[in-house]
Amino acid sequence: MTAPVHATPPTIEPSLRGPARGEDVLGWTILAVVVTVGLAWLFSPFKIPAIVISALAFVASVALIAFDVRAYRRHPALWVFGAILVFPATLLVLMHQRRRWGGTWLLPYAVVAVAAVVAGVVLHGKIWGPAARVTVSCRAAGDAPKAGYLCTPRHVGGYQSARACWDLALTCDNGTQLMEHVCAQVTLGEARESSVPFEHSAGVDDCDKISAARVDNLRVEVDPK
Repeated sequence: MTAPVHATPPTIEPSLRGPARGEDVLGWTILAVVVTVGLAWLFSPFKIPAIVISALAFVASVALIAFDVRAYRRHPALWVFGAILVFPATLLVLMHQRRRWGGTWLLPYAVVAVAAVVAGVVLHGKIWGPAARVTVSCRAAGDAPKAGYLCTPRHVGGYQSARACWDLALTCDNGTQLMEHVCAQVTLGEARESSVPFEHSAGVDDCDKISAARVDNLRVEVDPK
């Protein structure tokens, strides 16, 4: 008489390797975010928007890296820490390492994405917009009209230093109009305060008190190269 045979199914261990669902989408999304930063610097003549976009993209990229690493059942803490400290190097290593984990090898595309950011920063504003954008803000240097004004031209966009000229027009309480023409050299990345005296302006002795001030006819010129 033959004894019954009981077959036990083999135990299948969960693998730490192999692609997880959506891992390629995450990888391509990370690269798209990085390329967006490069385009922001390349096409935006204003620094502030480019910096804001870069900061938002950095936070988004770090979060996406954590999700991507976790999709391969790896611990994301070390990768997140590396991305915060040295983002370009961490990105390149991750896009290479994904192939060992069973995902798509995206290292060549990551190199292009990092190069796009470097090119965008170096060529900031040269593709789109004028060579220089300047704004001017002014404040009274004292209570008396003869004390004049202090004006600060700011280089807010573009890639080249420039010369800015403008008219500072004042209106007095009694209706007297005062105006002075001002020019100043505006250096890329700097803001210097310029003094605008009104002590010898025509009609200043008739001005009792300044009621309004405005900047008119702002012109920005760059040296031809």
